[in-house]
Amino acid sequence: MMRLWTWQNPDFSLANKQQKVQSLEYSYYLNAPTISKKAKERHKVAYQKVWERLGTDQILWCFTQYEVAVNKLSSIKEFEEIRGCLLWELDAPEDKIIRYCNAAWECLRSGKPNHPFDVKEFAPDKWDKIVKDFKEYWKGKNEQQLLGAMFLDKFVNGCSEAIVFHPVEECSIRIEKNPITEGRWWCDNVQKRFPYKLRSSEVKEIMPCAQCPGRAEN
Repeated sequence: MMRLWTWQNPDFSLANKQQKVQSLEYSYYLNAPTISKKAKERHKVAYQKVWERLGTDQILWCFTQYEVAVNKLSSIKEFEEIRGCLLWELDAPEDKIIRYCNAAWECLRSGKPNHPFDVKEFAPDKWDKIVKDFKEYWKGKNEQQLLGAMFLDKFVNGCSEAIVFHPVEECSIRIEKNPITEGRWWCDNVQKRFPYKLRSSEVKEIMPCAQCPGRAEN
């Protein structure tokens, strides 16, 4: 079993298998006034492509690390403060989890590669090359190539997250914490910075994406 966390609209309960996931209606990127119409349309198409690949739109986007799910600089602001969402905690069997690449999803959604790490603080001599290689790897990929690169055979630290199908009980996924019954929040120590701290020795194992250990092609 693997512990996962997922933010969901407050009117939606994972404990009620009759309820449907409504990702587009509650998407921050489709409702935020600061995001352009063109960007919103691209985001909508990206969702639909992923649903087509998975054969359903009843999926839950999950975090694999609690620290990332409750990171003060990203998740809380986007999910709880802006969207009013609630954080659920799940235990899912390994064979029921779909592993996806954040970089591929970001390219598919926005059209621009978004580097998942800030390694400059511990590998300043490699930073410029890492960023260059990262952008070179992703910028030339078309929609189908990005979709093909999105799903991984195994998790890669900091680069990947998880998707599971809904209803969760039909996938043997157990709800560990239900925020509707236990309260909106249960975090004792909210992180104030991005929590990933990679050792210099790990950089070559993860970057550039062309050498990603999570893809079968590598």
